[in-house]
Amino acid sequence: MQNPWGALPRHQPYVLPEDQRAIEVFNREARHSSRIDTSLLPEPWVGDVAAPLILLAQNPGTSEDDHAQLASAGFRDRVLACHAQATCNYPFYYLHPAAEGPGFRWWSVTLKALLSSCGRERVARGVVAFEYFPYHSVGFDHGHVRLACHEYTFWLLREAMKRDATVIITRGRRLWVGAVPELADYQKCYTTNSVQRASISPKNCPNGFEIACKALTAYELVG
Repeated sequence: MQNPWGALPRHQPYVLPEDQRAIEVFNREARHSSRIDTSLLPEPWVGDVAAPLILLAQNPGTSEDDHAQLASAGFRDRVLACHAQATCNYPFYYLHPAAEGPGFRWWSVTLKALLSSCGRERVARGVVAFEYFPYHSVGFDHGHVRLACHEYTFWLLREAMKRDATVIITRGRRLWVGAVPELADYQKCYTTNSVQRASISPKNCPNGFEIACKALTAYELVG
């Protein structure tokens, strides 16, 4: 399938043309906490989509710090490069040495055990997080909203399963399995114990943590 994210406007509102109608309709009646924030760059995934370890999340949040971060040209460039899957040393851009802000803090905690076990370079190159809903909001209340861009993310996930990638669902299991039913019987799919704490750790993901570490350790780093 063709990656749709090259068509994202370079100015607000940051919405793919084919998603715009569905988002406008939702926002018309949405509560403030669940309104889709189109002033922030969407994050359909963070990382190399060909990575051996796939984390499935729900959607990126939003705060005043997120808006301040968007003002950084470096951050914008890293997000857009990730959309295009451009080659870089830190495809998981929240692990870039210059990273800061709420996303950096969230992922530093979530990936702490993997970073300790496997090292920053392997995690930055070998982990990708797919967001079920790529647009930002304070709260999540739009699991029923189907977007055109969903199909590409679901296709990427199916391709990852074909190459035997390890999958860990951190949030939104019902949504992910509903969209990609093959996940229900996929032997290398694991779930974290807590949806409040998405940490990939022996305690929060006892069945999948060691498998995840093995996937990262076996991953051949190129360049």
